Order: sequence, then structure tokens, then C-alpha cells
Amino acid sequence: MATRSEAIEQLKSEVIAAQQAFRTAIQAYRKAAGSVPAFVRGKNAPPLRPEALTDCRVFSNRRHMMQALAQGRVGAEVGVREGNFARFMLDNLDLEKLHLFELEPKQIEQGVLDDPRTELHGGDSSDNLSKLSGVAFDWIYIDGDHSYQGAKRDAEAAGPLLRPGGILFFNDYLHWSPYEVKPYGVPAVVHELVQQGFDMV
Repeated sequence: MATRSEAIEQLKSEVIAAQQAFRTAIQAYRKAAGSVPAFVRGKNAPPLRPEALTDCRVFSNRRHMMQALAQGRVGAEVGVREGNFARFMLDNLDLEKLHLFELEPKQIEQGVLDDPRTELHGGDSSDNLSKLSGVAFDWIYIDGDHSYQGAKRDAEAAGPLLRPGGILFFNDYLHWSPYEVKPYGVPAVVHELVQQGFDMV
């Protein structure tokens, strides 16, 4: 019987072999079709308005970004998982209320749920956001369904809940996830918001 480390090494070898097979298939497609397989990337992101990037800043990680930009006392995290990032925000931001939107709330650390500043909304995030009334958010951090349709639903439900000057944060601004081996739609959703008048910060 294989040890845990041997089993992990075997799985590592299988992942590397699958990556090579994927690369080979991509190359074969390009040769046969004469073009890149754009279908693996998902929806194309429209071009950004140059003036929308005037005040855009780059941060070394999302923690620094949130500490610099997540001003205001009412925030939300869409897609909480175990609650590690929620714990960071509770410990490092001046929060009065942090709304947590999670499809499977049972996985969230109990200490996060027990914090009197948190309010849990279990189930579909876009549905739960759409049901809120009388809540104005200073910012909403979106890290839920990363497909184009999923991110778009969350953005459309979250946008109207922002106070003037509020911020939508999007995690995983990627066309492709190498770990899930599937396309992400976050860039397309973000660029569409910029086309509608949002600016990048």
C-alpha cells in the first residue's frame, strides 16, 4: 500500500501528464484550425476606456488592497468558503457590519459566524443580494461563481446596493484558471462595468 507522500507524487505525475496532453491538444487544434482555441477562454473582455484607468493602483496582494481601499463601515464578501479572508477583514478593517454570502455556509469557521459584526446570507449570492433592501454598502468583495454568467449575476445584484462612491472588488481577474482548468468570466464582467461608467481603482 502506497504512503501518503507516494500517493501525492503519483497524483503529481498524473497532473503533469494531463497538462502535457492538454498542451499537445491545443497545439494540434491551432495547427488544424489555423487559430488559437478561443473557446477555452470563455467570453472576450471588451476594451477598457483609457480614462477609466487614471486613478488605477497596483497592490502586492489583496490584503494591502483592502486595507487601502475598503473604506466605510458596511461591507460584504460574496463567496466566503471557510472564512479566512473574512477573518482578516474583521480583524483589520474598521467594520460595523460584514455581510457574508456563501452557497454552503456549513464550511465557514464558527468564530467568523459568531462575530457580532457578521450577518450570514446562505444560498445563492445573487438571489440573496437581490432580496436586500434598505442596506447600502460601502464596498462588496465578489469571489463567488467565477464563470461569466455567475460573476455577471453577482455584479448586477451588487452594483445597485453600493453607496455613491462605493467599490466592487473582484477576485481572480483571470481569463483561465490553471487549478480548475476552466475559463473565468471575471475580466469580461469588469470591463463591461467600465463600459457602463465604472472606473478602475
